[in-house]
Amino acid sequence: MMTRTIPLICIITLAAMTTDDRVCIHEMPQVPVLELGTEQGVSAAVMVQTGSVVYVAGGCNFPNLPAVKGGSKRYYSHILEWDGCKWLRAGNLRQPLAYGVAVPVKDGFICIGGQNFSGSQTAVDLYILKQGSSPVVSSLPSLPQPIDNMAGIKVGEQIFIAGGIKAGHPSNSLYTLDIKQLEKGWQLRSEFPGPPRVQPVLTFSGNEGKLKLFIWGGFAAGSESTPASVSMDGLSYDVESDRWTSLPPPLDKRGNPVSLGGGTGTVWNDSLMLFTGGVNRHVFLNALQREASFNGKKAISLRRQYLSHQPEWYRFNTKLLLYDAKNNCWQEIFDAPELARAGAAAVRYGDELLIFQGEIKPGVRSVKSYRVQLSPYLLRNHSIY
Repeated sequence: MMTRTIPLICIITLAAMTTDDRVCIHEMPQVPVLELGTEQGVSAAVMVQTGSVVYVAGGCNFPNLPAVKGGSKRYYSHILEWDGCKWLRAGNLRQPLAYGVAVPVKDGFICIGGQNFSGSQTAVDLYILKQGSSPVVSSLPSLPQPIDNMAGIKVGEQIFIAGGIKAGHPSNSLYTLDIKQLEKGWQLRSEFPGPPRVQPVLTFSGNEGKLKLFIWGGFAAGSESTPASVSMDGLSYDVESDRWTSLPPPLDKRGNPVSLGGGTGTVWNDSLMLFTGGVNRHVFLNALQREASFNGKKAISLRRQYLSHQPEWYRFNTKLLLYDAKNNCWQEIFDAPELARAGAAAVRYGDELLIFQGEIKPGVRSVKSYRVQLSPYLLRNHSIY
């Protein structure tokens, strides 16, 4: 069921702020090179926080010939551990993987779907990690179909995944797995309205005891029957009533809509969530439309032309946005070029938002990761706790 509302969106404009009293961005230590090629940075890795550690796994890049010259993508299997001070080696995935989803569990994580050199995957694996020993890996119920480039989140003992590419086609599906009832396997919970969403962001709020999921961003390549799309708006899903509600796009401090497709979404507490990165709708949609209009050598030529610009040309989102689900308010907290990423990964770690690598332009990864420290002043005055 779908309802459409036009809720009040309030834009809270911060006074002129400096990194001294509001937000500080620190570059994290360089990641050790555990696999040849990762020294160039990766995108589409998975990242989870569990206990006092953060795990990052997998990812992909173009380590030899650049994408603009037709290079081949390479996938990676290493697992990294961040202990608050340094990166450590924590083992390897069962197979190289990117564009999947990972959710935390005690002493590890669950890795779901994704893509590698052999195509889209159905595997769902549980990784238990203890320092100084290899991961203990076990299989959980597989996805009903191969899915990659989706978004996912764990709420209590429920795992939700939304959108992505399912069996080779852009998807509107929302699936769930109950960890306490694994024998039931993955269940198709709902189909969300509107166009499919590949690389959306998915968050949730548990405000006043009511569980709602939130989807923003995402895209779908065009086909013979449907035009290409880059979604700006959002959708909320009331899990109890099985009801979808349309939401306006995220807004910056000037009231301009912001595209979050390919960005990151991080739940901060029961009603607040943070978002970074994402592609520019106009730039990306124009590329999708042009590529859909041609095939063969012409399409390849257009794609290489699209990949040939400097990073600034793609106008990736540079803003750190906060969404208050309780009051349906967007706030631009910070604007920094370091946040202009697509395919990065992010988690909350104490009072910090950790952002891991990602693309600075299509086909080009960054080796830099960041700790975004939200000062006690900002946290206190905007109720992030």
